[in-house]
Amino acid sequence: MSKAKLEKAKLEKKLSNIGFGNVGVLKSATMPQLKQLLETGQYKPPAFSTIMGRYLSGEKKVMSKFYNWTKLNSVRFPVHGISYNQFQANPKAAKRSPNMYGDINYFINVLTSKLGPNWSRDVLDMDFDVSKIPGVKRLGVPGRQGTVIKLTDGGIDYAIKVAPARTSCGDGATGGMGFLKQARMQQLAAEEGATCPVYAVFCVPGKKERPFMVMPMMGQRMVDIYPDNAIWSDEHQKQFWNCCLTLDKKVGIAHNDINCLNVMTDPNGVVKLIDFDRSFLFKTEKVKKYGPFINMCFLPFNGCFQKKGKTDETKENGMLLLHHYGKLFNKEFKSLIDARMCTCMSYNEKEAVYLPPFKLVPPKNVYTQVYYLPTAIQDFCSNPTKLKFGKLPTHIQEIFTEVLQSVRDGRIKSSRDDLKKLFSIIL
Repeated sequence: MSKAKLEKAKLEKKLSNIGFGNVGVLKSATMPQLKQLLETGQYKPPAFSTIMGRYLSGEKKVMSKFYNWTKLNSVRFPVHGISYNQFQANPKAAKRSPNMYGDINYFINVLTSKLGPNWSRDVLDMDFDVSKIPGVKRLGVPGRQGTVIKLTDGGIDYAIKVAPARTSCGDGATGGMGFLKQARMQQLAAEEGATCPVYAVFCVPGKKERPFMVMPMMGQRMVDIYPDNAIWSDEHQKQFWNCCLTLDKKVGIAHNDINCLNVMTDPNGVVKLIDFDRSFLFKTEKVKKYGPFINMCFLPFNGCFQKKGKTDETKENGMLLLHHYGKLFNKEFKSLIDARMCTCMSYNEKEAVYLPPFKLVPPKNVYTQVYYLPTAIQDFCSNPTKLKFGKLPTHIQEIFTEVLQSVRDGRIKSSRDDLKKLFSIIL
């Protein structure tokens, strides 16, 4: 091994040991990036538009594991009390929770005060009547993936998605699928206006807890606005196009599940995408396979735009989309169904335009800096004392407390004797 490779390997191991990523992630980082992490303890990922521009200019390793890992771990959710319209008006100005899960304690306290300590179990029980609780309303029938309830608090209507205990947590950054990964993906898309923000996500690795995710209330599902494949208005087609293009050009996330049920309007009647549980970050191999417009490539597969054949005068839905789609991919299509055969590798980037009345916001980086595991946490874990616990950041104290409480309550099983000392210190 050369001297340079040996030095890089030592840096990777050192950073991994102090809690920043893992060796697999750090291997894809450059030496300057690793040195910056070691010297400053932080790394701020560049905006995706910058990364894609560098990739198209010939830098093939810019969409690395390291970049995507830091991108996801840098996500911080807006605090409670910020309305949907306030966030939409200026995402960058929205105050963020320092806790990577958002204001979970706030929402747990509100839900417990209204529904009792077993609220998550009860809302998943169809026989439990939530309508008798002021400020709470059931929005759907509990199913395989859980249910959604409406919670009104502080003058803001929140939509809370509750999932069964078997649902995984997953951070996404290390490949893990789950609620935290889904929330992070959605928040990245929300920063650029393609969806609604996430206020908090609660999940505990081990699958013994019932995860939940807090979002603002949205408007209507497109399947309700346009039943039986009715033709979308040009305005809604434009808004849908802009959402997909935003993911491709400004976010770098493939939704990977854009169907009729995952497209809604926001409280102002503007089309947005929802449900990012199957989404993935752009990677070099994906761009090589599908091109730089992955979401646009799969746009024709959306079931909302099928031929309407209820009458003899059959009309084609999505004609406005079809017109611009053909310009983007340098081809002529008779219908969006025909466009499914497009490889998406031949494209005209000048035609990748946002459709009016979309307002193009100047590029900005809204991600919070990522910090490696503080020395204070290492000191506490190696020899826990009340004094050391008091020196930990507030959100770290909250995480320790929540997990230990779950162990004590039997929601997370553990037989380790060394937890007894932590119980006496923290609880």
